[in-house]
Amino acid sequence: MAEVLARARQLVRGGELAGWDGALRYGDLVLDDATHLARRGERTIELTPAEYRLLRCLLVNAERVLSKEQLGRHVWDDPPTDWVGTSA
Repeated sequence: MAEVLARARQLVRGGELAGWDGALRYGDLVLDDATHLARRGERTIELTPAEYRLLRCLLVNAERVLSKEQLGRHVWDDPPTDWVGTSA
């Protein structure tokens, strides 16, 4: 959690992502952590839990390219594809 907060603070200082009033912002897109709703301009967008996690991950990592594997881990808790489980 500390790493996520540090990254978000860095983005707030250096990019369009702004504000820690319980919402993440990028341009006119606002993601409210309290209500799990998104807003684009005046339009409210209801999100499923997975859509919310995906949008939040993308906003926290604005201006960065994320792989499908990274998104899978953060949004759906998918194990890495190169992970080999050990049999008991």
